[in-house]
Amino acid sequence: LYHIKDRLRHAFVNNKKIYIWGAGKMGLRVLQMLNIFCSDIVLEGFLDSRTRGCCEGYHIMDPIQVIKDVNSVIIVAILNGQQEVLNELNWAGRVYGEDYYLMVPRFW
Repeated sequence: LYHIKDRLRHAFVNNKKIYIWGAGKMGLRVLQMLNIFCSDIVLEGFLDSRTRGCCEGYHIMDPIQVIKDVNSVIIVAILNGQQEVLNELNWAGRVYGEDYYLMVPRFW
């Protein structure tokens, strides 16, 4: 988180919506880290292909609703299906390190 918190703050200050992709265990860990280290950033919600409803008081949305929104930044916080998510983001024209970030170990 240390290496991206300034970029996330910059995006947030410039009215970009911040989402966490993954409403499971890893997504909750990323939320905790944001709350501790970037408490000035307000999370818009979670993205998840399988889960709907709420998570920790945040709305869980279908990623299709957000993936092409240029006014959003996505923090990827999933292990299973990680490469598919990264492929989807790239196919949608999203740029790693600018439009989305990976906050969990990378599987090669």
